[in-house]
Amino acid sequence: DAVISRIRNMQRGSGSLILDGFPRTLAQAKKLSRVLEALGIDPPLVLHLDVPTDILVQRLTRRRQCALCGAIYNLASASLARCEADGGPLIERADDNEEVILKRLAAYEMETLPVLDYYRRGREGSYRRVDGCLTAAEIANDVRDIVLLDRAAPVATWAGRIRSAPSQLSTSRIRSVPSGVTS
Repeated sequence: DAVISRIRNMQRGSGSLILDGFPRTLAQAKKLSRVLEALGIDPPLVLHLDVPTDILVQRLTRRRQCALCGAIYNLASASLARCEADGGPLIERADDNEEVILKRLAAYEMETLPVLDYYRRGREGSYRRVDGCLTAAEIANDVRDIVLLDRAAPVATWAGRIRSAPSQLSTSRIRSVPSGVTS
């Protein structure tokens, strides 16, 4: 309800909107559609960063966080014991163990996959799949191409955070990227 409230209170022409990790449930997606329609805002473009379960588990179990500044590292790309920024120890977050990750993925499948189906099959916006197994640079290029070059598609993004998008984006567009279990 907080995200919907923020959308309702947006000033016309205040810029595009990125919803990272929202909507997470089918009920939220349908409510978002009703609110956008009532406000005269185009349906969202949903960017689905698709990563197989085994890869997600592998990535998340290797994630470490600096105990001092919160910087995130992955043991697959750097074998560090201390933060490069401030020398703080790197710790494993409590929610980055395999058991917790698998529970989060099961919840994602139950609650969020129906949202993807809703956008994939319906007239409620444009659905785009992005291969989340590509390099970060390739993913960034794909997302940029979809968002900036696919002007015919309206936009939106998933989670509890709302951020202003770059000014070159149309003011009537909403951007949506399901974060799934990676946030």
